[in-house]
Amino acid sequence: MTPLRPDLPSNFIRAYLQSTGWSIANHRPLHEPSSGERLFAKRWGAPRTFDLFVSSDPSQVELVVPRDERSADYQRRVQDTLRTLEEVEERPSQSIATEILFINFDLIKSALSNSYLVYDAIPLDSAIDHVGRMRDLLSSSATTEISPRPFYGRVRKAAVEYSSRCLFGHTYQGSFGFTVQSPLTTEEFQQSLFGPTIPFERKVLVRLVNGLDSVKAAQKENNLELAMDPETGLSANGFDILADIVENAGGQVSLEVAFSRRWQPKPDSPRVETFEFSQQTVEVSREAAEKLRATYQPVEKTIVGRIINLRNTTDPSQLMPTADSREVVIDFEDEDLGEIKVRIALNAADYLKAVEAHKLGQRLAVDGLLERHGLRYIIRNSLQVRVF
Repeated sequence: MTPLRPDLPSNFIRAYLQSTGWSIANHRPLHEPSSGERLFAKRWGAPRTFDLFVSSDPSQVELVVPRDERSADYQRRVQDTLRTLEEVEERPSQSIATEILFINFDLIKSALSNSYLVYDAIPLDSAIDHVGRMRDLLSSSATTEISPRPFYGRVRKAAVEYSSRCLFGHTYQGSFGFTVQSPLTTEEFQQSLFGPTIPFERKVLVRLVNGLDSVKAAQKENNLELAMDPETGLSANGFDILADIVENAGGQVSLEVAFSRRWQPKPDSPRVETFEFSQQTVEVSREAAEKLRATYQPVEKTIVGRIINLRNTTDPSQLMPTADSREVVIDFEDEDLGEIKVRIALNAADYLKAVEAHKLGQRLAVDGLLERHGLRYIIRNSLQVRVF
């Protein structure tokens, strides 16, 4: 028999029991207290060193969970708890122990095809690339959770902080597999009029699963529109990263998301979601990314930044009325799009201002309609060119 794990923190066990329908019943007397428990019971006012949990089924199974991990019988008590749960849940105690150990994490597993392996291993650079792109996929999902847009220019700071809190878990055999542990907020969730507040980290993974589901549905139904929902799924950036993951793994990747029982929004919602992705996923994801980026709507903006390029095909000193032959490119930091390069057509007088600003290292400010053309941004109908 495989040894049971005694190294489970008491608060993890409590969280697992409460998440699976067990309730604390410390007001109830034990049916068959041990000699030690009877001794404590005789001492007036002596605090309990354990909690009594009762199952939600009609059998009302009782579990005694110790509070003090330093107590001499703590390990024995944990083993007794696991054996009881094994009988109640009708599954191996080792699986239950593992789930308890990761009660404060959602798990993301990715597996590469055996055809990608060399002597049951993969190149170190490939491993680093794969783990890095998995991190980028989580950061992308977090950024879109913060701001649900078709695409973004830069990853949000909170998204970077979230991905930096994720842990790299054990690899596993079979197909070469990686495990990423996404932490859940350890504080007790807050109740509101609308139910429990789900942690941000869980929302990020729910969004990721929605996006992966949408790709799978788009492939199955041959309908790209099923993937075009950045309100609940992936952005163009996320689709590009997913395509990179599959493509760089030789065109075949398995992904699995296992939600912790903690903060389960719906008791009947699946805890484990699995996905098989192929070269078709790369094609669908790239096309979805391209179409999502094409949804950009022009917006009035004031572009401020340093000039990084000037282009002129005529003599600006002649002050000709045409503006098409004179362009500048400004390095602009946008709150949503991130760092972008904006191309602006100027008249001769404003172009001369730009030349002087570039010479002196000054910044240029231009008002106008910011539009996207392919991978480029331009200002249409530029007004009020200022140097400072």
